[in-house]
Amino acid sequence: VIGSLTSPEDQENAQKIAQSAQCPVFCDAASGIRCTPIPSSLYPIDSILRFDRDNRFLQPDLIVILGGTFVSKELPIWLEQQQTNIVQIVPSQERKNRIAATKIIASIPADVGILHHPLPANNIQQELDSIIDTACQQHNNGFHEPGIVRTCIQQLPPSSSLFFSNSMPIRDCNRFAPLSHHA
Repeated sequence: VIGSLTSPEDQENAQKIAQSAQCPVFCDAASGIRCTPIPSSLYPIDSILRFDRDNRFLQPDLIVILGGTFVSKELPIWLEQQQTNIVQIVPSQERKNRIAATKIIASIPADVGILHHPLPANNIQQELDSIIDTACQQHNNGFHEPGIVRTCIQQLPPSSSLFFSNSMPIRDCNRFAPLSHHA
């Protein structure tokens, strides 16, 4: 899990760790690297956690948090429910999460060794994306805020941009944007 990172060096190091990880990776909006292509990244965080309440997909042996606090509302709730060790490396004392049992106050290292878990992040992402798509379509034929945001993003041409200036559409985008358009 990659939380709030303000230093470009910490962001770069967290990105290196995430790109070499062989386990699911959550990059929070506050990380500064959420839009970076990371092979095992799962997105959107809030929707995945909301649709996986029974931990059918995610059963971590260890959770490593790089950075500080989160924008995601679901992530702290999910972390509190986990029955596993949580280690946090955070560059700033005031940005630490109270959830982590072990906290290391230091800059993000360039390497933390091999992070490996047999969970196939791509398969999880595709299955959850399909569940989210079905849920959006079942409710009022997709004519509601999450469905509209999802449809708009699906219709965007490659390399285009869409700007939201209100907090609820931003949250809807963060929760319901389709996998193929998350960057």
